[in-house]
Amino acid sequence: MNHATMISFRSFHTMHVLTPQGFEFRNFPYSAVPDGQWLVCDASASLGSRSVDISKYDVVYCAAHKNFSTSGVCYMIIKKELINDDVLPHTPSMCNWNTFQASAGDLD
Repeated sequence: MNHATMISFRSFHTMHVLTPQGFEFRNFPYSAVPDGQWLVCDASASLGSRSVDISKYDVVYCAAHKNFSTSGVCYMIIKKELINDDVLPHTPSMCNWNTFQASAGDLD
């Protein structure tokens, strides 16, 4: 069997606005995203300048330096059901959402 045919993707990635060409999804075809795939959105260009309906996405992230804040700051909004123990071994802590969820109370 050809192993390439067995590959499945967990997420579908899009950008809310693509600034170099000034391209913006105004009527994104949300129904075209296959069931079971996460819809991930890079909303960096929209942060602070356009509204983004975050309820349409499973993960939304924004690089804050794009429009404001310090270089290196990134905001992430993740649906709670995606933060679980299903993490690949050796996942870096900065990419492990459980690490951040578990330490949320430590920030006081």
